[in-house]
Amino acid sequence: MNHQACKKQKSRNRKRTSVTSFEGEKAQDASLLESEIAGMNKRILVVDDEMDILDFVQPFLYEEGYDVRTSTSGSIFQHVQRDPLDLILLDILLREKDGRVICQQLKTNELTKHIPVIIFSAHVTREHALSESLADDFIRKPFDLRELLEVMKKHLP
Repeated sequence: MNHQACKKQKSRNRKRTSVTSFEGEKAQDASLLESEIAGMNKRILVVDDEMDILDFVQPFLYEEGYDVRTSTSGSIFQHVQRDPLDLILLDILLREKDGRVICQQLKTNELTKHIPVIIFSAHVTREHALSESLADDFIRKPFDLRELLEVMKKHLP
Protein backbone atom coordinates (compact mmCIF):
# COMPACT_ATOMS: atom_id res chain seq x y z
CA MET A 1 0.00 0.00 0.00
CA ASN A 2 1.49 3.37 -0.96
CA HIS A 3 1.69 6.40 1.33
CA GLN A 4 -1.42 8.13 -0.08
CA ALA A 5 -3.47 4.94 0.18
CA CYS A 6 -2.23 4.49 3.74
CA LYS A 7 -3.33 8.06 4.61
CA LYS A 8 -6.74 7.35 3.10
CA GLN A 9 -7.13 4.15 5.13
CA LYS A 10 -6.11 5.92 8.36
CA SER A 11 -8.68 8.64 7.70
CA ARG A 12 -11.38 6.01 7.23
CA ASN A 13 -10.37 4.32 10.47
CA ARG A 14 -10.86 7.63 12.29
CA LYS A 15 -14.37 7.90 10.75
CA ARG A 16 -13.83 11.36 9.28
CA THR A 17 -16.44 12.64 6.89
CA SER A 18 -13.76 13.51 4.33
CA VAL A 19 -10.49 11.93 3.35
CA THR A 20 -7.46 12.94 1.37
CA SER A 21 -7.72 11.58 -2.15
CA PHE A 22 -4.83 10.07 -4.07
CA GLU A 23 -4.36 13.43 -5.82
CA GLY A 24 -4.16 15.30 -2.50
CA GLU A 25 -7.58 16.95 -2.82
CA LYS A 26 -10.34 16.75 -0.24
CA ALA A 27 -13.08 14.35 -1.27
CA GLN A 28 -16.24 13.07 0.36
CA ASP A 29 -15.82 9.48 1.48
CA ALA A 30 -18.96 7.83 0.15
CA SER A 31 -18.14 4.65 2.03
CA LEU A 32 -19.12 6.18 5.39
CA LEU A 33 -22.57 4.99 6.30
CA GLU A 34 -25.22 7.30 7.71
CA SER A 35 -25.03 5.43 10.98
CA GLU A 36 -21.31 6.13 11.21
CA ILE A 37 -21.82 9.83 10.60
CA ALA A 38 -24.69 9.96 13.10
CA GLY A 39 -22.58 8.27 15.76
CA MET A 40 -19.53 10.48 15.35
CA ASN A 41 -18.39 12.10 18.57
CA LYS A 42 -21.09 10.42 20.66
CA ARG A 43 -19.38 9.13 23.79
CA ILE A 44 -20.75 5.82 25.06
CA LEU A 45 -19.84 4.03 28.29
CA VAL A 46 -20.39 0.26 28.33
CA VAL A 47 -20.38 -1.29 31.80
CA ASP A 48 -20.27 -5.06 32.19
CA ASP A 49 -18.11 -7.31 34.36
CA GLU A 50 -17.96 -9.90 31.56
CA MET A 51 -15.02 -9.08 29.31
CA ASP A 52 -16.58 -11.13 26.51
CA ILE A 53 -19.47 -8.68 26.30
CA LEU A 54 -17.14 -5.68 26.28
CA ASP A 55 -14.93 -7.31 23.65
CA PHE A 56 -18.05 -7.95 21.56
CA VAL A 57 -19.76 -4.56 21.87
CA GLN A 58 -16.83 -2.11 21.93
CA PRO A 59 -15.36 -2.80 18.46
CA PHE A 60 -18.81 -2.88 16.88
CA LEU A 61 -19.78 0.52 18.29
CA TYR A 62 -16.36 1.92 17.38
CA GLU A 63 -16.87 0.79 13.78
CA GLU A 64 -20.27 2.53 13.84
CA GLY A 65 -18.47 5.76 14.67
CA TYR A 66 -18.97 6.00 18.44
CA ASP A 67 -16.34 7.01 20.97
CA VAL A 68 -16.57 4.00 23.30
CA ARG A 69 -15.36 3.69 26.88
CA THR A 70 -15.66 0.44 28.82
CA SER A 71 -15.68 -0.46 32.48
CA THR A 72 -15.88 -3.75 34.35
CA SER A 73 -17.02 -2.12 37.57
CA GLY A 74 -19.89 0.01 38.74
CA SER A 75 -17.64 3.03 39.32
CA ILE A 76 -19.53 5.04 36.74
CA PHE A 77 -19.33 8.38 38.50
CA GLN A 78 -15.57 8.57 37.96
CA HIS A 79 -16.17 8.21 34.20
CA VAL A 80 -18.89 10.85 34.20
CA GLN A 81 -16.69 13.33 36.05
CA ARG A 82 -13.75 12.72 33.71
CA ASP A 83 -15.61 12.74 30.39
CA PRO A 84 -19.10 13.90 29.50
CA LEU A 85 -21.13 10.94 28.28
CA ASP A 86 -23.94 10.78 25.74
CA LEU A 87 -25.24 7.34 26.72
CA ILE A 88 -24.54 4.52 29.19
CA LEU A 89 -25.04 0.81 28.51
CA LEU A 90 -25.23 -0.89 31.89
CA ASP A 91 -25.45 -4.53 32.89
CA ILE A 92 -27.79 -5.21 35.80
CA LEU A 93 -25.82 -7.98 37.45
CA LEU A 94 -22.35 -6.68 38.27
CA ARG A 95 -20.07 -8.32 40.83
CA GLU A 96 -19.58 -5.18 42.90
CA LYS A 97 -22.98 -3.49 42.62
CA ASP A 98 -26.46 -3.96 41.32
CA GLY A 99 -26.85 -2.08 38.02
CA ARG A 100 -30.40 -1.08 38.98
CA VAL A 101 -29.07 0.75 42.03
CA ILE A 102 -26.36 2.43 39.96
CA CYS A 103 -28.98 3.52 37.44
CA GLN A 104 -31.21 4.93 40.19
CA GLN A 105 -28.25 6.94 41.49
CA LEU A 106 -27.52 8.27 38.01
CA LYS A 107 -31.15 9.19 37.35
CA THR A 108 -31.62 10.99 40.68
CA ASN A 109 -28.37 12.98 40.46
CA GLU A 110 -28.68 16.48 38.94
CA LEU A 111 -25.36 16.10 37.08
CA THR A 112 -26.21 12.77 35.44
CA LYS A 113 -30.00 12.45 35.18
CA HIS A 114 -29.98 13.72 31.58
CA ILE A 115 -27.73 10.86 30.36
CA PRO A 116 -29.76 8.06 28.76
CA VAL A 117 -29.14 4.70 30.42
CA ILE A 118 -29.92 1.43 28.69
CA ILE A 119 -29.72 -1.56 30.98
CA PHE A 120 -29.36 -5.16 29.91
CA SER A 121 -29.68 -8.56 31.52
CA ALA A 122 -30.54 -12.17 30.82
CA HIS A 123 -32.19 -12.64 34.21
CA VAL A 124 -35.06 -10.15 34.49
CA THR A 125 -38.02 -9.02 32.41
CA ARG A 126 -38.15 -5.67 30.67
CA GLU A 127 -41.00 -4.34 32.83
CA HIS A 128 -39.36 -5.45 36.05
CA ALA A 129 -35.97 -4.01 35.10
CA LEU A 130 -37.33 -0.63 33.99
CA SER A 131 -39.58 -0.18 37.02
CA GLU A 132 -36.76 -0.96 39.46
CA SER A 133 -34.00 1.05 37.81
CA LEU A 134 -35.44 4.27 36.31
CA ALA A 135 -33.54 3.34 33.13
CA ASP A 136 -34.50 4.78 29.77
CA ASP A 137 -34.59 1.39 28.05
CA PHE A 138 -33.83 -2.31 28.42
CA ILE A 139 -32.31 -4.99 26.20
CA ARG A 140 -32.44 -8.67 27.00
CA LYS A 141 -29.22 -10.69 26.79
CA PRO A 142 -28.15 -12.21 24.53
CA PHE A 143 -28.83 -9.34 22.15
CA ASP A 144 -28.25 -8.70 18.50
CA LEU A 145 -25.83 -5.84 17.83
CA ARG A 146 -28.16 -4.26 15.27
CA GLU A 147 -30.96 -4.31 17.86
CA LEU A 148 -28.63 -2.63 20.34
CA LEU A 149 -27.78 0.05 17.78
CA GLU A 150 -31.46 0.75 17.06
CA VAL A 151 -32.28 1.12 20.76
CA MET A 152 -29.28 3.43 21.23
CA LYS A 153 -30.33 5.65 18.32
CA LYS A 154 -33.73 6.21 19.97
CA HIS A 155 -31.99 7.84 22.92
CA LEU A 156 -29.17 9.80 21.28
CA PRO A 157 -29.70 13.40 20.18
